[in-house]
Amino acid sequence: MMEKTSKPITGRTVLFWLIGFFLVVFLVNGVMTWLALNSWNGLSTDNAYRKGLAYNEEIEQARKQALSGWKLHISSAPATQKGGNLEIGLIHPEASVAPPTILVQFRRPVVEGYDFELALPLTGQEEGKILYVAPVDLPLPGVWEITAIAKSDNDTKYKLSDRIVVSK
Repeated sequence: MMEKTSKPITGRTVLFWLIGFFLVVFLVNGVMTWLALNSWNGLSTDNAYRKGLAYNEEIEQARKQALSGWKLHISSAPATQKGGNLEIGLIHPEASVAPPTILVQFRRPVVEGYDFELALPLTGQEEGKILYVAPVDLPLPGVWEITAIAKSDNDTKYKLSDRIVVSK
């Protein structure tokens, strides 16, 4: 029977293994850091601290909107990425004047760089509500956050926030 001859583990071998181990760790950490810095920045709201400080004002504005009689709702949303129409209905008290346009902000919650705004013109009236309609071509399919803002004749803002899902 032959015995295997093995090399003894020396201090030099241990040193090379330790250096190799830490080089691999630093390399992987460097790649992960580079990926983290060059991908999404993680901000979902600009100026979140200031908006948080003004949150009580937002609550008061929502309460005033509920008591005012103004109601915005999405009557029809685009189902496909291209060729769809967005239709928003507005119910308001007789004493107030309906705005000529409603500003609609489209925001993609996952991918940056595709957000845009669209002004919906007043197109008519149906069953006691005023309709605002415009064609919408969305750059990407998927989930979109819509914020519609109507301004009354005394510059009070009325908001509607909703999400839609569109396919290709």
